[in-house]
Amino acid sequence: MAADIDFGELGFAYEAIKSYEAFAARRTAGRFVHDARFQVCLPMPFAPVFSYCAYGIQGNIYPLFEHATLKKIDAIRLAIPDKDLALQWDVAIEMSIFEKLHPAPFLGDDPAPWLIATLACLGNAVPDGITLGYHLCYGSMGNRHWKEPEDLGICLSTANAVSMGVSRQINFFQMPVPIDRDDDAYFTLLDNLAIADDTLVYLGLIHGADGADGAARRIAAAGNHIDRFGLSTESGSGRLDAADVLPLLALHGVL
Repeated sequence: MAADIDFGELGFAYEAIKSYEAFAARRTAGRFVHDARFQVCLPMPFAPVFSYCAYGIQGNIYPLFEHATLKKIDAIRLAIPDKDLALQWDVAIEMSIFEKLHPAPFLGDDPAPWLIATLACLGNAVPDGITLGYHLCYGSMGNRHWKEPEDLGICLSTANAVSMGVSRQINFFQMPVPIDRDDDAYFTLLDNLAIADDTLVYLGLIHGADGADGAARRIAAAGNHIDRFGLSTESGSGRLDAADVLPLLALHGVL
């Protein structure tokens, strides 16, 4: 029976709390600004259910795993004050389904409404005092996407739909920008962005391979369609070689 499943220790709270201790010590030592927040990045609960469960039982397993994930947020909050915490939902499997790369049989012919409702539900589950963001992810296994986005259309439609369903503030959405996309066509759909004024879009247009010059071209192209945005690497830095991280962080400062 699905209800009898024990997921055990998921590890999210344990790793977050251990890492926060190091973060807090460095902030106290002045290595971070005094109001820096500690970001916890969590996979959407649908990701492991979709990846590791047979299609026929995913509908039964999902609500149980979502509940287990949300309980870990409660555990994190016991150790990390809300004012110190940022939570990012990593939205990857959902993006691949929106891009029609993978089927989702138990969701029927149109999985988008269920997926969007789930994304919104998980945003609403994050208490107001915590910074909330969504990373609209195209994967980074081997530092490569499973598909290079053709433009920002899927990201924009996802952000707009999720914003309509979340009643609390969404602090940010992060969207990828491939290294070879400094053309107007990639960014033009930003004209259709319909999110709150206090929600910031981070564009993942920083790439180590072409440095500040390449980023400047992509910034200029994006600026034709959005007045205010943040900068980031395309898909974080979690899988980078350690030697590549500091140069990328330095690029953020230069730009």
